Amino acid sequence: MSCFWISLLSSLTIDDIKKIDKSIKKKPNAKEFCILLKKNNKICKNVKINEKDLTNQFLKEIFNWIKDYDCTTYNSGTLVGTSDPFLILLCELLEVKIIHNYKGNLGKYKFNTTINYINIKKIIKTLKYGSNTGHFYKI
Repeated sequence: MSCFWISLLSSLTIDDIKKIDKSIKKKPNAKEFCILLKKNNKICKNVKINEKDLTNQFLKEIFNWIKDYDCTTYNSGTLVGTSDPFLILLCELLEVKIIHNYKGNLGKYKFNTTINYINIKKIIKTLKYGSNTGHFYKI
């Protein structure tokens, strides 16, 4: 399922997407959006997660993870973690704050974690998402 990509796209306007690439004329589909993000991949120096700085090593790993991501697998979904590379990149490129609420279940342990991705340079708007072990969605 491509719920990750569909949720991201549903929360963005064409103007948001043009901020990533001015030549875009219409909203891309999920695969095109994945390719667009890969094409505009960069070291995300302006992002903090839960008010913590990201190390240079971590930033390089995120950059390489996105660079190596196979966009042909977009329909199989993506494993969204607590420091998701694509959410970090979106935060950097769009100058937004992203609030991601993750609800998990590890056997008898249930948890609810909020991850805040903050662009320290500028925040134009806030995007809100939720996820669990099997689904990612726009809030």
